[in-house]
Amino acid sequence: SETTNMAEALIGPVLQRGGEGDPAILCGDDILTYGDLSILVNKAGNAFRGLGIRQGDRVLIMLHDTPEYFYVYLGLLKIGAVPVGLSTRLAPQDTAYTIEDSECSYFILEDYFKKHYEEVLALTSSRPRIVCTDREIPHAVNLQTVMKEADLDLDAVLMPWDSPALWMYSSGTTGKPKGVIHQQKTILAAARLMGDVLQIGPGDRIYGTSKLFFAFSFAHCFLGSLYTGATTIVDPRWPDPEIVAANVEKFRPTLMLSVPT
Repeated sequence: SETTNMAEALIGPVLQRGGEGDPAILCGDDILTYGDLSILVNKAGNAFRGLGIRQGDRVLIMLHDTPEYFYVYLGLLKIGAVPVGLSTRLAPQDTAYTIEDSECSYFILEDYFKKHYEEVLALTSSRPRIVCTDREIPHAVNLQTVMKEADLDLDAVLMPWDSPALWMYSSGTTGKPKGVIHQQKTILAAARLMGDVLQIGPGDRIYGTSKLFFAFSFAHCFLGSLYTGATTIVDPRWPDPEIVAANVEKFRPTLMLSVPT
């Protein structure tokens, strides 16, 4: 096909082979199946569309590694919007720069980052609309409220393989952070590495100690794991040796990804 949709390409294969009951995400004591994830993706996508988010709109995301991260990101992808996952440790001036540089229409965050965003507002005249994923906060849309009323069915927006799917910002160590545009066909690289090379598939449990806003972790623990029908282990906390060891003991990953430090 000359067109695709990354969200559909990621979780469609699992659903087509009848894997709705397979676990997609493990987080603490929560288990989200691929069937659960599909419903939440559709409801989130419909909620975002109802808010006026359209194909090509850049939407910034500042969330911890939780199931919400997955269905927010995939919901945006499914309607053709362009998610931009941000580091949860950005300085306010870097977030302000990213808002201006991306010309984003919306900023999706957790209540935890409300104070950070208030500091950001003092540094930029841009005012994207705010969506809060967990609590009711002033001047923000509550995602859970709008998702409750959202429809369960959502047709994916199909786009050429070379059209933008997502942006990721560089760390900015050699200057200002730079927005790197990833095309829809990025999914093919993740599929090749995790599927063809590493032979990951249903029944595998993937655990990356790096957070999902890093390209390394996103490629393996989001794109690659979903595409192959594996299970992703996530933890909202910043990793330290004790947290990582406890997760390994609890979830027994079959593939663990980490960095030396």
